[in-house]
Amino acid sequence: MEKNSTGWLRMRSRDKENCPSEDLSKFEAGFYKEILDAMPEPVLKIGSDFKIIWANDAARKLRKNLENVTCYEAFHQTEEACENCPCKRCIETGVTEKSVIAIPDQSGEGLMYHEITGIPLKDGKGKVYSAIEISRDVTERIKTGYEIQHISEQKDKALNLCKEESARHFEFIHKRSLDVKSDVEDMSDQLSYLHHTPEFKNSEWLESVMRLNERTLRRIGNLNDLFTMEDTKVQLVYVPFEISELVDEIYNRFKHRAREKNISLIVNHSKAIPKKLIGDIFRINGILMNILENSITHTQNGAIKVHFNANDKTEDGLVKMQIIVGDTGLGLTDDRLEQIKTLLLEKKPSTFLDQAIEMKGLGLLNAHNVLKAMNGGIEIDSQFGRGTQVKLNFQIGYRGEKSDVRHRDIVHEDESEVVKRLHSKTILIADDEVVGRVTYKIHLQQNYHLLFAKNGKEAVELYLSEKPDLVFMDIMMPVMDGFAAFDEIEKHRRKKVPMIACTAKVIDAERDYLLTYGFDDYLPKPVEPSNLLRMIGKYMK
Repeated sequence: MEKNSTGWLRMRSRDKENCPSEDLSKFEAGFYKEILDAMPEPVLKIGSDFKIIWANDAARKLRKNLENVTCYEAFHQTEEACENCPCKRCIETGVTEKSVIAIPDQSGEGLMYHEITGIPLKDGKGKVYSAIEISRDVTERIKTGYEIQHISEQKDKALNLCKEESARHFEFIHKRSLDVKSDVEDMSDQLSYLHHTPEFKNSEWLESVMRLNERTLRRIGNLNDLFTMEDTKVQLVYVPFEISELVDEIYNRFKHRAREKNISLIVNHSKAIPKKLIGDIFRINGILMNILENSITHTQNGAIKVHFNANDKTEDGLVKMQIIVGDTGLGLTDDRLEQIKTLLLEKKPSTFLDQAIEMKGLGLLNAHNVLKAMNGGIEIDSQFGRGTQVKLNFQIGYRGEKSDVRHRDIVHEDESEVVKRLHSKTILIADDEVVGRVTYKIHLQQNYHLLFAKNGKEAVELYLSEKPDLVFMDIMMPVMDGFAAFDEIEKHRRKKVPMIACTAKVIDAERDYLLTYGFDDYLPKPVEPSNLLRMIGKYMK
């Protein structure tokens, strides 16, 4: 019969009942010894001096010669008790203690890990006179834990290496995309030049290529914005502007496209909007361009409406703005609409790579991130076959007085306020590119006296001799760059002549640097006619 069976225990109990009293103590000692020897865990009884009084078979298999030695001498091979020894603690405190102790293995070369439980034994007065030590081998568990920890550390190390490698690839792709963007911008500049030559002035083919080029440029810009947003917070550049300028630009930019497709384009704004605003007009304008380009592309009949509205003002001097863009185009399927809404809700979209590959949703994601930096965001609603409505919500600074009610549609052909303010003054243009200089000539030479410099040195000489009313300064030029030319002009500038920096790679950090350096404003290259005219209207009043 098995020693640990219930029947064996009952039989030993009957033996105890039939045992004479003088032999009872011997019987009990033998009975308990059989139980303890049957246990797989080492069990010791130690005195208050830590010497081993007895040990079961499992303990004797673990260590021989246990008589008249202390537990720490036998198992730890030390001359004094370990401070963390649960037996030592239970004798001192009088309560059961437990901890894991490392002890040398039988070869003496490795370690074993035992979970030791110390149980105090007390006399009738409650004084501890000895303790029971029960040891359980947890070596495999501990080693497995160490192995798991090691694997985890190796995994973390591998992940960090992958992140570093990914970051290098990420940076490489970002730099190459900026190069591609620069090439596409140069192409856009050349197409713009061709468009104003007599043989291509009304070429539908050229206009189609220009639109394709412009769409490609926006997509590359969206990718570059996402690259930047992966590691940095959106940085905004605040400049003063009037809401009428933005309305005019949006209308004038898309009115011809709308007429070609025989759809209505209506752009208006509420009289509740303050006339003078302060905000990142370039980012707001870029967002609207992306959304309206998409609306024009997917709307075959009906209308596109753009409405600017202002709601409550905040305590910190901001006004809550909302721009609603609605069209009667193809619209989005329910699945696609839900996909876009999910993308906008994610802090760091898990679908980033998929979106980047498919080139879908990047414009909205960029816009949403920018508007969040303006304490707002995007709302989108769409019905397949009926059209889409996009609401842009954000907060923006203002400076008193409400604006006049303004309504523009393709029937109304009055010139914009910006164009009306043009009058003859002298403008100095420092640009080493022929195509760039042609762009200025096409749009400004009928209203202004233009001075051209091919490098920074010529720009300084012309400034000192001609005293212009406005300066457009390209940053990257031979002989002397735009920064050096600016420094030289600053030494002689007697009156405040606005100086506008022109550069092809205007990212957030660079825009901040240009303004901090002292330039009054910046103009992205290739120069867009609408941006150029806005600068003229802003600084040549």
